Amino acid sequence: MIMNKLLLLCVFYITCTWSLDAAQNDECQQSTYCSRFKTKSDMVSKADWLSKISNSSHTWFVIYGYELNSPHRYGKCQQRWNLPDNKDQFQRKTNCFNINLNKCQRFDAEMRITEDICGRATERGLNNSVTELKFYSQDLETYFWFFVCYVFDANNNCILGYLDLIVSETRFSGAENSVMDLNGLPWELISADLLINFNLTFADPRVEFKWFGTECIA
Repeated sequence: MIMNKLLLLCVFYITCTWSLDAAQNDECQQSTYCSRFKTKSDMVSKADWLSKISNSSHTWFVIYGYELNSPHRYGKCQQRWNLPDNKDQFQRKTNCFNINLNKCQRFDAEMRITEDICGRATERGLNNSVTELKFYSQDLETYFWFFVCYVFDANNNCILGYLDLIVSETRFSGAENSVMDLNGLPWELISADLLINFNLTFADPRVEFKWFGTECIA
C-alpha cells in the first residue's frame, strides 16, 4: 500500500512539474494544474478560516512536516484555533512532542487573522509582526497545509519556519486512542499543493511523517 502511494506521487511529480514555473510567475494567478488529476484552487480565504478552521473545541493534527533550519525535531503535534474577537485577534494553542528534549512543548500564541494581497488567510503575530503563517487547501473538510515563517532574510525568503500537513482528528473505531485513521484523504490534492506552492514532494526526505512520540494535548 505504501509503495503504491509512493509510485503515484512519483508519477504526479513527473507529469505535473511543468506547471510549477507558471504558478511562480504571478503569486496571485490561478495555478495551472496537471490534467491527470481533478484539482481546484488551493486558496483558503479568511472566511474559509473562520468557518472551517477556527473552533476552540476542534482538534487538528500534524501528520507530515518540513522543518526549515529548526534547532529541534518534533513528532506528534496538536493544534486548536480559538475564534477571533472583534479586532480579529485570537489565540492558537499548539502542543508538540519535542524529540530532542523527549517531552511535550507548548507554543501558544496571540495572533491576528487577516488576508494577504491575493486574499489568502494569513496569521500575523501580535508580539512579533514579522511572523507570518498561511493556509493552503483544496479540501478544507479533510486537510490543509500550514506554512509558518518566523525569520525572513533581506530578500524576503524564509530562513526559519515550518510547513505542516494538518488533518482533522479521526480515530480508528475500537483501536488504541493514538491510532489515526488516514483513509480517504485526497492525496492527489495534498501532493499537488505541496509541489505547486513549495516545490516539494513526499519523496523528499525533508518531508517527514510526524505522528510518532508522545501525544501532547493542545
